[in-house]
Amino acid sequence: MKLFKKVIISLCIITMILCIVVSYKVNADIDYAAKVKSIKSGAKADTTVANPIKNIGQAVVTIIRVVAVGVAVLMLIVLAMKYMSAAPSERASIKKSSIMYVIGAIVVFAAAGILGIIQNFANNLNN
Repeated sequence: MKLFKKVIISLCIITMILCIVVSYKVNADIDYAAKVKSIKSGAKADTTVANPIKNIGQAVVTIIRVVAVGVAVLMLIVLAMKYMSAAPSERASIKKSSIMYVIGAIVVFAAAGILGIIQNFANNLNN
């Protein structure tokens, strides 16, 4: 039970750190007066300002990918520690149950990779 609490607390701390680290584009240096003048004169507006919804979506997808891979790695590490500290008679039962954990980790890694491919495709589609 104590190990479970430690794992949950460490996951919460990692998630909070990731949320703090994720940065958003700051548009403080944009000359809005020049943009208004260019729009009034009929010139095409500058499209370099990123869409805030796109930025938030990218941040959420990145956080989901990092957390999913982190949980999968942590799950495999805990399973390996459990296997190494088990008695020889318990190792057989751990091997049987570990197959599902390993398959689950592979699925999570694959899902994170596919999510990254989709995110890159969406970014290139807008450019």
